[in-house]
Amino acid sequence: MDFGSVTTANLLASAGGVGVNASVGMAYFDGKSRAAITDTSRIEKVRGAIDVANTGSTNATVVSAALSAGGVAVNAGVALAINRTKVRSAIEQGAVINAPEAAVSVSHDFKTAADAGILSVAVGGVAVGATAAVVVNKLDAVSYVGDDPTGKPNTSVVGAITARSLAVNAAAQGDVNVLGAGVAGGAVAVNAIVAVGLNFARNVAAVNRVPVTVTEKMGVEATLTGETEIITTSIT
Repeated sequence: MDFGSVTTANLLASAGGVGVNASVGMAYFDGKSRAAITDTSRIEKVRGAIDVANTGSTNATVVSAALSAGGVAVNAGVALAINRTKVRSAIEQGAVINAPEAAVSVSHDFKTAADAGILSVAVGGVAVGATAAVVVNKLDAVSYVGDDPTGKPNTSVVGAITARSLAVNAAAQGDVNVLGAGVAGGAVAVNAIVAVGLNFARNVAAVNRVPVTVTEKMGVEATLTGETEIITTSIT
């Protein structure tokens, strides 16, 4: 799944003896991607590679701006960006792979991000500006062989894996970026900025509740990177 970006852009402007503005922008993404060899599968006599892979990137971006000018200028801006991504790569518990010469791999490599930018400008004899930005990025990524390690234990069907090698690799990155700026100018100027960035990530690689026989090499590895960055500026 390579969804690219969900982007919302919003601009409002007002001018007059009394200028009042409210700007609200929201971007929301909720996606699921799954690659699997399922419980009822039986694979035999493969000599090359058996690969279950899941790759991609998702992004939710919102940009909101409100501009007002007048004897009395009042501005309010809200930006909300939410990105929820669920990724699963699996050879399920009931699957049977009898391929002593095959290299078997299960993997995911996913990057998710949520970004918000907000600008509020109020200029007048009395200028009041308020901006708020909330960004939530939630990534749940699991690659596994056997029973799903994040769910309830399943004892009903158990298969077996026989291969030359087995590799389970989980790579994930989750980023949050928030940029907020508020400018209020006048004889009386009041400014307020609230910025919240929330970054949740779960990245799992596992072999769980399934018999595995390999003749050469077996590896299980999970790598998670992420960044949460908030920059705000208030000028009066």
